[in-house]
Amino acid sequence: SPKGSMRCTSIQDVRVPASAVWELLLDFPNYPRFVKGINTCKPYSRRRTVTGGKIVNAKYTVNVGPAFKINYSLEHQYEPLKNCMTWHLDYSRRSDLFDSVGYWYVEPRGPELSRVYYTTDSLLPSWIPTPVRKAATRIAMQAATAQLEHDARARVVAKFFWQKDKSKNFMHPILS
Repeated sequence: SPKGSMRCTSIQDVRVPASAVWELLLDFPNYPRFVKGINTCKPYSRRRTVTGGKIVNAKYTVNVGPAFKINYSLEHQYEPLKNCMTWHLDYSRRSDLFDSVGYWYVEPRGPELSRVYYTTDSLLPSWIPTPVRKAATRIAMQAATAQLEHDARARVVAKFFWQKDKSKNFMHPILS
């Protein structure tokens, strides 16, 4: 691959419904809890597509090493009819990346099973040192693999308890 380019691809089966995976992937402000290395993810624009999907623009700050941060903004387009979310760099905003594109595709495989596809390609400027580029690649892969199943399952469990407690007019102390 050309110097500065970074490609990550992952296919993972997770034991949660596709709806729970999407709930996690569309929760941009909580990406720092989901992906180690992402310091902030702040949506600054939201709008609907004609097909009922969502377009969300968000600014990311990624820690790569103890004293190095990369800032960039992405435009995400979620199309529920296609089980897919694509993204690309928001070219109207200043960014430390030259380019970034990618997608999530979530294939329902049963009521409690999903296959999750993730791919991203990014072009980092040559001034970013090689160890920092490698750290950024690790962070991108963690987005696809590290906590996906665990966090999605935790949301399913939390939602179950919330709905159960809500029906009794009781707010669960752990979830409040």
